Amino acid sequence: MAKMIPNEPVAGTPMSERVVHTALSRLDDNWIVIHSVRWQSLRNGRPGDGEADFILIHPKRGILIVEVKGGDINVIDGEWSSTNSKTGEVSKIKNPFDQATDSKYALLEYLKYHGLPTNRISLAHAVSFPRRTIDPQIYLGPAAPASIVWDRPELGDPVAMVERTCKHWAMSATITNEEIKKLVQLLAPTTSIRRRLVDRIDDIHQQLLRLTDEQIQDFTFLRSFRRALVTGGAGTGKTVLAVARARQLAADGFNPLLVCYNERLGDLLAKEISDDPRIWAGTFHSLCIRMAKERGKALPKQRSEEWWKEDAPKLLIDVMSEAGGRFGSVVIDEGQDFPSGWFTALELAVAEAVDPPFYVFADAHQQLYLDNWTSPSDMPPALPLTVNCRSTTAIASCAARVFGEEAIGRGTDGPPPQFRDINNRREMLRGIQRLTETLIEKEAVDANDIVVLSDDTDILEGLSHIAAGEVPFVREGVGVRMETIRRFKGLEAGVVVLALSERTSSKIAAAMAYTGMSRARSALYVFGSRVVRDRVSWLG
Repeated sequence: MAKMIPNEPVAGTPMSERVVHTALSRLDDNWIVIHSVRWQSLRNGRPGDGEADFILIHPKRGILIVEVKGGDINVIDGEWSSTNSKTGEVSKIKNPFDQATDSKYALLEYLKYHGLPTNRISLAHAVSFPRRTIDPQIYLGPAAPASIVWDRPELGDPVAMVERTCKHWAMSATITNEEIKKLVQLLAPTTSIRRRLVDRIDDIHQQLLRLTDEQIQDFTFLRSFRRALVTGGAGTGKTVLAVARARQLAADGFNPLLVCYNERLGDLLAKEISDDPRIWAGTFHSLCIRMAKERGKALPKQRSEEWWKEDAPKLLIDVMSEAGGRFGSVVIDEGQDFPSGWFTALELAVAEAVDPPFYVFADAHQQLYLDNWTSPSDMPPALPLTVNCRSTTAIASCAARVFGEEAIGRGTDGPPPQFRDINNRREMLRGIQRLTETLIEKEAVDANDIVVLSDDTDILEGLSHIAAGEVPFVREGVGVRMETIRRFKGLEAGVVVLALSERTSSKIAAAMAYTGMSRARSALYVFGSRVVRDRVSWLG
């Protein structure tokens, strides 16, 4: 049986060509039959595009081009016409033998251009009328001898039919296996136009934006609560909802204070609401410093960890006690990072308001700074967010498994997360470098869509001395961003490359891994040892 390409005619193939396809499939396995071929070439410096209904290839015979005509054919004074069997419409057509000849010479030039040895490959042609019986007495012209005419009866014995045509043209060839492969690749290329990661990132982002909008609509009932604790896993839309609630409060005249813990998130929130001067947004510590400066309070030049944790909130309490609450409402993001004393200070910020709205958004799994977080007093039962609308389902599931949980999503698909085993720091740095090069150069991902996160500053320091191709790894500036998991908490990126170290205390290792993984929207790559793999409950 001949090798047929494609194995079956594609949908929409005319019945006449289907008949020929079936007949030619009965040739022996030395023949390769390619159906419906198009190519582009230059002939004498001018375009010489060609096409053929079938091209037959044989290592010892050569190449045979076949033109197929399916309707009723009439030849009057050398002019050809075809009658549509369904409509009866008559239309002039090009002489099919001339057409096959033109295709043969166009193919000859095409093969020469691509370096095939046409001096030892015969090229010939035939014309098939698969649904008609051609009377041998009918003269179709000097270019149409019976030996190259394939009609309905001839197709009944395709081996004899093709052999007769080969003898007519005295076909012979010496085509090597490699040349056969090249011919097939040129005329019927096998390739995969792979969907690169960059193509998927935008689609995923658009789907997640839709999910986030749905989440906001679902939580419009927050307006009916004056105080609320909203809890949810990473990616469930807490920050987006916090911003949305702050905007609603501003519109309702409540002069909101929007605060968080992380500096980078605080900068993002300030930028996000910069169009509305009624909202103050930033970190808790930036609020402390600003309020202290406004009241002329002294600030130490060197600020210890104890100052940030204990003295700063006391300073804010003093300022607010003296000046009175100047805000009408409070919205807190990353509430799990706020000690109880900070909530006290923020309550004073709205002390003069009547029944001031007070909202806390938190995720207990992301406790990277406190051991035992407690929510503000007098809060009603928590309102849970359960649907992930930041990450693909696969990424959300990986993050949830760190704590032995299952993610609840709405079916946003994406590439499966990958865990890459490494044995030492050098392997990790080289692996991250190679992966990032591939993402940028082969997957066409913009460097701005990639972030490298780690729980070990030594790894980031090592990356700062190398580059992904020509793109450096940077903490600030132009390049592939890299940051500690702690500092990137609350933010997100299209692609996250996560480097996890065994040195991280087992006490917070799970929270670190969970927080790092959940920063990814579309693609996640994790580097770590076998110990790390077990810590994060990675499957596969």
